[in-house]
Amino acid sequence: MQSGQKQAKPRVRRVLFVVVDTLGRGLVQRVVLAPWTWTDSQLTFSPRRGNRMAKRRSFSPAFKFQVVLELVSGAKTNAQVCREHQLSPTVVSTWKEQFLERAPEVFATPRSQSVDQQRIAELERLVGRLTLELEVAKKASSILASLSTRNGR
Repeated sequence: MQSGQKQAKPRVRRVLFVVVDTLGRGLVQRVVLAPWTWTDSQLTFSPRRGNRMAKRRSFSPAFKFQVVLELVSGAKTNAQVCREHQLSPTVVSTWKEQFLERAPEVFATPRSQSVDQQRIAELERLVGRLTLELEVAKKASSILASLSTRNGR
């Protein structure tokens, strides 16, 4: 190796289990069990510390919109977007479904919203009137009950 070149670092691989050749040669046929670390030169044991679960990633609405826009516009395929952003295809398709579901809400006119607001206001007035009627009926009932006890009935 020339003195100007950097020395390449050995690859470190986590292994799940080691299957040894049963023909007596003692050669490693397949490297597949942790907690061992295997490099080209050695096999070392590194015990795990606890059962740590990976944190779930969270994405901003702006990022989700950007990803879905790439899909909907046809600029990129689902596979390209997933590879580029390291996302699961199911996550991306869920975002796309949610976007397409809620897209009509963007074009909802204020008039249709005001119709809903008018209906809500009408129902609130009705609730207020019925509450008032109930209070009057309770008061009248208590007055009649007190009059009947005075008269001895």
